[in-house]
Amino acid sequence: MAGNRAIYDRAMERSREATRSKQWDQALKSAGQALQEFPDDIDARTAAAVALFHTQRLPQALKMFEDLRTTDTDNTFFIDYIARCQEAMGHTADAVETYGMLADMHEHQRMAARTIDALRDVLRLNPQLEQQRQRLAQLLKDTGSVAAAGEQYLILAQQFYQQRRLDDAANYAEAALNINPESREAKEVMGAIHQAMANAAEEPGTVIGDSHEGETSQDLRSALSGMTGSLRSQQFVLEKMFRLANEKQEAGDVDGAIEQYELVLESGLERADVYYSLGLLYQERNNHQAAVNMLSRSSADPEYALSSHYGLGRSYTELDQLPQAAQEYEQAIGMIDLETVGRAESEDLIDMYELVGDIYQKIGNLARAASLYSTLASFLQTKRWGKETAAKFQQRATELRDRNMMSKLRSLGTGALVPQPELPPSTAPAPSVHPDVETMPEIWGKIRPITDFTDRDISTSQLTMPQMPVQDIDPLAMLESIAAPETPTHKPMTSWM
Repeated sequence: MAGNRAIYDRAMERSREATRSKQWDQALKSAGQALQEFPDDIDARTAAAVALFHTQRLPQALKMFEDLRTTDTDNTFFIDYIARCQEAMGHTADAVETYGMLADMHEHQRMAARTIDALRDVLRLNPQLEQQRQRLAQLLKDTGSVAAAGEQYLILAQQFYQQRRLDDAANYAEAALNINPESREAKEVMGAIHQAMANAAEEPGTVIGDSHEGETSQDLRSALSGMTGSLRSQQFVLEKMFRLANEKQEAGDVDGAIEQYELVLESGLERADVYYSLGLLYQERNNHQAAVNMLSRSSADPEYALSSHYGLGRSYTELDQLPQAAQEYEQAIGMIDLETVGRAESEDLIDMYELVGDIYQKIGNLARAASLYSTLASFLQTKRWGKETAAKFQQRATELRDRNMMSKLRSLGTGALVPQPELPPSTAPAPSVHPDVETMPEIWGKIRPITDFTDRDISTSQLTMPQMPVQDIDPLAMLESIAAPETPTHKPMTSWM
């Protein structure tokens, strides 16, 4: 039997008015009247379910909303009230699951604000849900609510700190500080995390303040192996191992320091200061090849480059690899800012120039040594306190240039001829067939030596001309033999005049 539409409409209007004024009993009564006319009407049932919820008739409201959801499974309004009914009834786990489902649906519909609200409801009921809080923090950050995201990062840092997940805690504390560097609470959390990491690094050994007494490399290595996946904690252990190596080095325990530094490298702390310190220790033990390997790595770091190249020059010199030593010393010199060199530092600078200059002289590169000394002299000449020293190095540069020039001249062989090897007997020239003709001496190239002419005593009396036969000539006979002139066929030029 069809209901009365007019009665239905008036009842629904009264229910809506009561809902707006939050008169839930009246709203429920009017919705009930509408349902009497049309029991299956969705709007009337929805109005009745909402009124049941607000009048604390929670089981009936939950049952009605669940029935309504069967007619529209993706209706977020129904799902929201189901979650609220579950929460009000104390069914927390069910409510958390329903709010999570609601957040997923809103996110799928790209409704960020409603997704954030649903996630807040989830975390309100269960604050320990890490993934949901991370999701909320990221969503807040993406939507521009940076400060709210920072609050969520700080909560995550505190939770991970309480769980002794120090790496995760430090990561989120850093994220919070990146958003708000002045956050006092975030700074306090970060300080507590760092202290916890330091304590965790000390747990395997005996803790004696900063002295590390009683602590062994094996203790620290065991601590490191037990922190798989905890990168920050591992870093604290490695730093402690490095400090222990440094203390051994300062105490003069070279072998112990070398062993400790090598352990640090094996454990994964590959850093320029480790390479440099270990390289210097190898030099003290005259293990210069190992020193070269370490110092070559530390030279890539700008902070250690100058000292590393200088150390490499020393090791290459000890290995008698002088060209490489000169190259390393020159690289070290090239990194010095001469404008910052004062009188106190000039002695070290001069020592470096003399070192590389001596090496170039040893390997015979006098020109380069002269150039270096000239450069040093030019620099010292600009200093009021360095003019006298500049003159000394300028003179040394001049002497080296002169020596280099003389060496080049000697190598060119000015006028000196290198004799050719004698021919074997089988290839020697045959003797002349004219015994009365003097055999020419051996010559250089194609020109007879001048000594062949100056060394021989030759007079004009020894020079003879060949004898020609003398004949008598009759002049008249010669004239008669001359042919008669030809008669000209042209007129003389005087005939035109």
